[in-house]
Amino acid sequence: ELSLFDSAVFGLIPREGEYLATGQVFPRWGSAHPQFVPFQAFRTSDGHVFVAAFHDALWKKLCAVLGMPQMAADERFSSGVARSRNREALLAAIEPIFAIQASAHWVDTLQAAGIPAGRINDLGDVFRALRRLPAALEALYPLCAVLPPVAAFCVMPFTTSVARLRE
Repeated sequence: ELSLFDSAVFGLIPREGEYLATGQVFPRWGSAHPQFVPFQAFRTSDGHVFVAAFHDALWKKLCAVLGMPQMAADERFSSGVARSRNREALLAAIEPIFAIQASAHWVDTLQAAGIPAGRINDLGDVFRALRRLPAALEALYPLCAVLPPVAAFCVMPFTTSVARLRE
């Protein structure tokens, strides 16, 4: 078993190697990947989507979907290294396009083209989805029917054991 802290540190790979090798703390990129571009969240007309066009073939597909096939051939963006070096120019070109359409449009269009993408849900989305849980769940956990905000906890099985330090 691993602690939550140990798991989180493992998730730092390869940033931890860079730190241990150089002593330099890696800058924060928000949702963006430090090497793969574009691989991050984009604002849409009604929320955000996460797009993972992390290699050249996906980048070419993304350019086509965005109606900008010429960007795939642009020397500044023609390889992963080039896209990483020219991150700001690339994002300045594509961010306004994502902002025009709704998240559902982008998710459907990108996924149809084979580009990994998904809507980023807010708390309202989460609780609306929980309200659509089958009535059987309410039968198992009656408190879910009475207190809808508690429903989030009702989808997880309860346990009577408590982890001790270092467990």
